Amino acid sequence: MIFDFDRLPGKRIRDVQTAVKANSLALELFDKHVRLPSAPNVHYGADALYTGLMHLSMNGGYAESTMDDLALRYGMEVPCGGAFLYRLKKVGYDGWRSRLTDVNDAVLSIAERLGLLDRPVVCAIDYTKVPYYGRFNRYVVRSKHEDGTEKFYEYATISIVQDGLRLCVYSMSVTLLDVKVDVVRKLIQEAEKRSVKVKLLLMDRAFFTVECINLLKGLGVRFITPCVCNERVQRAVESLGREGRLPFSIRDSHQVEEASFTMVVCWSKRQKKLVPFATNVEEGDARRLVRKIPREYRRRWGIETSFRKVKEVYGRTLSPSPAIRLAYFMTAMILYNLWQAVNLTLTAGRHPHRRKTSGYRITMPFMVTIFCAHLNGRV
Repeated sequence: MIFDFDRLPGKRIRDVQTAVKANSLALELFDKHVRLPSAPNVHYGADALYTGLMHLSMNGGYAESTMDDLALRYGMEVPCGGAFLYRLKKVGYDGWRSRLTDVNDAVLSIAERLGLLDRPVVCAIDYTKVPYYGRFNRYVVRSKHEDGTEKFYEYATISIVQDGLRLCVYSMSVTLLDVKVDVVRKLIQEAEKRSVKVKLLLMDRAFFTVECINLLKGLGVRFITPCVCNERVQRAVESLGREGRLPFSIRDSHQVEEASFTMVVCWSKRQKKLVPFATNVEEGDARRLVRKIPREYRRRWGIETSFRKVKEVYGRTLSPSPAIRLAYFMTAMILYNLWQAVNLTLTAGRHPHRRKTSGYRITMPFMVTIFCAHLNGRV
């Protein structure tokens, strides 16, 4: 059955057509940047593998079931699940990281062409973990027991969390040997390489360290992060006894390095207590700052939302291969950014003078539905 456009309103037709173009763009970018190695007499083309990678990601499936689905439901000539994974492993860990970063950069360029990166934007940095149940390897970290395991693949990401503009700019895997301050420095540098100018950086309290604060101050990056409520911080909050701001400093564990900042104490209605934030934002008087800091920091939940949406289109695998697991995570991130790019394209012209978009025209499930419908020739 062919998709019946006659029953759709004009705006919805444009939504469908834009989603179809996004599907073609994704396959084109995979073909351009990934370039899977293959023998001259290979039976299955690279396009079947790119389609399989996207399809298993969108449907949260495994390689074997996804290849069977493509063959039986859509009539495609695709390899079996084992051959599919074998071809993916041949690219290697560093190969997938480099090539899929290029694909993601090409998707990000859509926002740049729309002029949405002309001005500095609010960004957030955070870590996300993917449970792992195999043998420990150098790409795996140990953490608090969760979902039946204490082993995880961990990824650090810098994302734009501007109102109406949410994109995963750059993501990197994190190992036990990676130092947090070096990860933050790397993410900021990679964002700048992609023409993303950081107006304000939002981080959770895990980044409340001497090294991270001094790094951001040295780079001239404005930041907000909740304070870890240790004994000194708690005494300072209690001595103030109300909303306000005060100069504060912390020392590292060796009592050698020191980081100074402004502590802004705000009342949390949800927690029903005073909550301290560390920042170098110094705009306006104390009363204005107390109102501004919590409002700005709430935008950080945008990166949590992006991680949740990325995991909605994350393929499953039992393979212990770090290369395959990295390919799955980055493909999911690319699909998330592609979904955001579709909405940016559909809404960018509605408020050109504001340089931002408002609302979503299509949902992630709608985009996945159109991609699948296009695969079997219904659209």
